[in-house]
Amino acid sequence: MKVVGITGTNGKTTVAFLLRDIFRQAGYKVAMLGTVCYETISGSIPARITTPGADELAEMMRETVRAGGTHMVMEVSSHALDQHRIEGIDFSVAVFTNISGDHLDYHGSMEDYFKSKSRLFEMLHSDTFAILNRDEPMSESLAAITKAAVVWYGLSSASDVFGRIDSIDITGGTFTVRVDGAETAIRTNLIGRHNIYNCLAAIAAARSLGVGLGEIIASIEQLRYVPGRVQRVDIDAPFTVLVDYAHTDDALSKVLSALRPLSQGRLILLFGCGGNRDKTKRPRMARVAQR
Repeated sequence: MKVVGITGTNGKTTVAFLLRDIFRQAGYKVAMLGTVCYETISGSIPARITTPGADELAEMMRETVRAGGTHMVMEVSSHALDQHRIEGIDFSVAVFTNISGDHLDYHGSMEDYFKSKSRLFEMLHSDTFAILNRDEPMSESLAAITKAAVVWYGLSSASDVFGRIDSIDITGGTFTVRVDGAETAIRTNLIGRHNIYNCLAAIAAARSLGVGLGEIIASIEQLRYVPGRVQRVDIDAPFTVLVDYAHTDDALSKVLSALRPLSQGRLILLFGCGGNRDKTKRPRMARVAQR
């Protein structure tokens, strides 16, 4: 079974949903574990935590293999890496989205937080792939420590999977992707510049496992939304309501930056810091909100 691990502060869930649908489009039997839900071949249950404990994770993987599963897409949290929940898993692909302040109540420092994230890439063998964000400076550190073949994605022209944003509006975005020497236009229903990055990460991961570009594009264009990720709420009113997870100051800033140019009137924000977790990010989120 091919196992794809996704880590980073923001974007893990969206990349996981994109890859789940891409692999299904390609005809594979897929399981997905992450912040929203745990999906095996037989069904889906709401997630308690992003990455299950080692025993529960092993049981889900066993169940997936017995049911004929070919691919598993897994969000890998810094807690899971630090607590060795994923030890012994042979990842075929590891994806890095980005890094910003989060879980400092647990890790104590950004250095320790990033060190935990890095372990996923230290685990990779030479016949695997590390999918790294070319526009995230910390990616260079991951490229230096991994044995895997590195595939770069991003809006930088030096990327192996290069994206150029053509347009973004309240219904989604259009971008041109250059991969394997060819350029193709793609329309996504996901809103915002940050979601173009998520699409590029998914494209890079899927291509590294041999999925055809046509199947990838069809899947991206068909995905209507990811639960709680700039998700439109159907409401009979002369305004648009969107719900987003945005649990860090960086995530909140990216969502607001994406929506401000698309707002014809007022942009009203209602946010909180649920979970009784990292209190250090609350003042930073407040500063973002008052801009």
